[in-house]
Amino acid sequence: MIERVLETIAAAAEFLDSKDFDLDDLVYAKDFAKLSLLQTAANAVSESKEIKK
Repeated sequence: MIERVLETIAAAAEFLDSKDFDLDDLVYAKDFAKLSLLQTAANAVSESKEIKK
C-alpha cells in the first residue's frame, strides 16, 4: 500500500511539473505562501475557465 501511495505522489508531482509547478514548493511553504501556491497550483491544472467552475 505504501508503494502505491508513493507512486501516486510521484505521478502527481510529475503532472504538476508538466504544468510548470513544483510540488515541493507547496509542501515546504508556510502560512500565506502556502495559500498562494495552492491558488497557483489550481490555476496550473485548470486548462480553461469551465474546468475551474
